[in-house]
Amino acid sequence: MNKLTLVCLITTLSIAACGGSGGSSDSALTPTPEPAPTPEVEISTLPNVTGFDIVSDIINLDLNRDGLEDLVYVRTPEEPYYQGAYFQALINNGDRTFTDQSTTYFPNLTTNWRWIEKVYLVDINGDGHKDIIPHLDMDFESPMPPLIQADDGVFSMANDQVLIDNAGAMLPLDVDKDGDIDIIVRKVANWGDETLQQHQLQLLLNNNNTNFSDAGIVSTDTRMGWNNAAFVYSPVILDINKDSYPDIIYGGARWEGANWVDKRTSMTVFLNNQDNTYYESTNTVFSDPIPSYTLSRELVKADFDSNGEEDILVANTGYDVEPWNGENNGILFNNGAGELKEQRGSIETHDYRGMTHSGDVADIDADGDIDIIYNDILGLDTTNETKIRILKNDGAGNFTNQNFTLPTQYTTDGSWGSTATLLVDLNKDGYPEIVLGGMGADAASLIIWNDGSGHY
Repeated sequence: MNKLTLVCLITTLSIAACGGSGGSSDSALTPTPEPAPTPEVEISTLPNVTGFDIVSDIINLDLNRDGLEDLVYVRTPEEPYYQGAYFQALINNGDRTFTDQSTTYFPNLTTNWRWIEKVYLVDINGDGHKDIIPHLDMDFESPMPPLIQADDGVFSMANDQVLIDNAGAMLPLDVDKDGDIDIIVRKVANWGDETLQQHQLQLLLNNNNTNFSDAGIVSTDTRMGWNNAAFVYSPVILDINKDSYPDIIYGGARWEGANWVDKRTSMTVFLNNQDNTYYESTNTVFSDPIPSYTLSRELVKADFDSNGEEDILVANTGYDVEPWNGENNGILFNNGAGELKEQRGSIETHDYRGMTHSGDVADIDADGDIDIIYNDILGLDTTNETKIRILKNDGAGNFTNQNFTLPTQYTTDGSWGSTATLLVDLNKDGYPEIVLGGMGADAASLIIWNDGSGHY
């Protein structure tokens, strides 16, 4: 079925009072007001794609130009693990249902690519349409090049040879502030070497939206070896030092020899030199101690404390080995003076042990500030019922847990889980829905509809 509607039914019980023994009372009884009806909570189930059952990312855009936001699910197989990529186009029908039109909007896209961990939506050719920049940093085998969107919403593979040859850990940004989108590609020199492994940034320069040229390596991390992140999943762009040029921030996970390791690694910052080069500036941006995590899975920027500066949400998975205990999340608050400082809150907000595989931010209740959704697969402080954590903001960066619980059909045996999250308004009522991507054939992808007042 396409929809699962959970209706909380309230039964009103009327109670009549009588006078004392031996007589009756003429005094009028004060009527007991009926409680306000509990809002209907609605969950829609989205179609799966057999053979590509894990969702690694979700994006929204109006593919058919009807004014409604459609969904694109980025998928990969369960078996063979990570071997393949599929783009699923779900067209919004406007009645809380969606139609799969993948072959219409991704008609000639083969699936024999390595999995895609994240995609960025930017216009790289200046035609006014958002293109898709895949980001793959865990494996350099068969990475997908960018996808270009045509006037009719149809996507096709970029034919620029520089983009094709350098596909992989791509990050789109306007490095030189000339009005077009360049691409930074993160490389690793001396991969696997305990002391010499080193991160590098390669610049693909956009030539006035006509083609790209390879400007080569434009920055090298001064920190080397296994003590730093090996894999980086979700870099974020932010002008930290207020010079109007985009800087780069990322976390990641350590890899020593042939295995993940249960060790924290610090965040990394590259500042823009304003000459098409970058310099590693982690110690300048972060006051002691530098925030460190075992596996940073998702970074999202937003102004959480309403000071006019964008902060960074850091959602972390933790050590990706059984028993998958998870680790804390955090917010890197921006003071507007070129510094970021971590806050973890409490066990009720960010400082809990959850295997947070994704998260997103939006103004859930339309009160003018940015709220947070965490999406946990497992974790010491996570139950089957509390895998989706909703945190509402008071406007100053202080959050309250809404204690949201999943319906019984998604919690009974613990098999349901989600690996991707998106907050987006799908029915144009001004309130965002929670869009979730299933993590396997037995885990449905869902939309949890906002009731129009900030509740789910």
